[in-house]
Amino acid sequence: MSARWKKVIVLLDMDAFFAAIEILDNPKLSNKPVSVTNGLHGSTIITCSYVARRYGIHTGMSLHKARHLCPGLINMPARHQRYNQISTAIMRYIAAEFTPDIEVFSVDEAFLDMTACQMRFPNLFILPKAIQDGIYKRFCLPVSIGISGDKTTAKYAAKCAKPYGVKVVLPHQAADFLAAVPVTDLCGIAHNIAYVLAEYGVHYCQDIKRIPKSILQQRLGVTGVRIWYMCQGKDPAPVYTKTQKAKSMGHGKVLPPGTKSKDQVIYYLVHMAAKLATRLHQEGYYASVFIIAMRTPQKTWIKRKIVHTVRYRIYESLVGMIQHFLADKWHGEIITQVQITACRLHIDEQLDLFTQENKQYDLQRTLVAINHKYNKNIVTYARIIDPIK
Repeated sequence: MSARWKKVIVLLDMDAFFAAIEILDNPKLSNKPVSVTNGLHGSTIITCSYVARRYGIHTGMSLHKARHLCPGLINMPARHQRYNQISTAIMRYIAAEFTPDIEVFSVDEAFLDMTACQMRFPNLFILPKAIQDGIYKRFCLPVSIGISGDKTTAKYAAKCAKPYGVKVVLPHQAADFLAAVPVTDLCGIAHNIAYVLAEYGVHYCQDIKRIPKSILQQRLGVTGVRIWYMCQGKDPAPVYTKTQKAKSMGHGKVLPPGTKSKDQVIYYLVHMAAKLATRLHQEGYYASVFIIAMRTPQKTWIKRKIVHTVRYRIYESLVGMIQHFLADKWHGEIITQVQITACRLHIDEQLDLFTQENKQYDLQRTLVAINHKYNKNIVTYARIIDPIK
């Protein structure tokens, strides 16, 4: 029996999750280079299979460049409903078979607090392999797993284990394990925080000992204190097992290079509006504020915040907002990215029967049900099906 750990944190990270599901659903794609983009007109890769990665293809790369590196690349439009369906099933399986103390970190990642399960799984070197084998046997999908005494170390261990590997880092070895890791490789340390750390000569995790914790607390508040511990393999953050209410919801897209056609810009904004309206309905929310934004090559944002209290005909309302926004704010600049975000979310309630509002509600509900049944957007708004010329 292994010595009991003070905390046992496991991070499971599905390998190339979206691409793996496309291969699962279409076995003919097995052992072939596969990429996934958002929609039929997607221009940026959101994930790709490990076969594709051998050609130098990676997330964030333009599809045009990827096809140049790998002419035989097979690109698939993302099916987020299908991915969410499988993700939910995996998380339920983990909660039932291993531990209910689970934090769903993203659609393809989850933290598990296994501290209370050490009597059931006394050998913590065998535990992650049992989880990995269980997921593959049940879902035929590969997952990499990291395990340590804190969230940050477990997450980085899983990253080192990819693909389809297991990495166990004993808690007392966590500091040495992270010592030579660049601070920007740790989850939660973005470039703005890294810039502050660099001011004090902190570029690698081992450098954090050079500065007092109080300095980071003064500069970054409680986040600074956590980072000071994170870099030493002592991340104090717990596994959050309670689902947090969504504060905002949005959809965005990186556009093809040189996009400045009004028809193209409207197409992509309206497409994001349709996705957002559908998702709000699926998850039972309506919003009182929307933000429409577009990014230019100079990395500046053209945006507008709009207060909106109507709960029905969300899509139609968003289309109207988009038209007014473009007329007032856009002067023909090249656009590299579009984003529509719903803020100040409220739980939706059933509308009164036999009203015009309820008819619109039922129409949206029917559209969502059809698309959910077939795991794709087979029914959508006519405005967004015209192909980009």
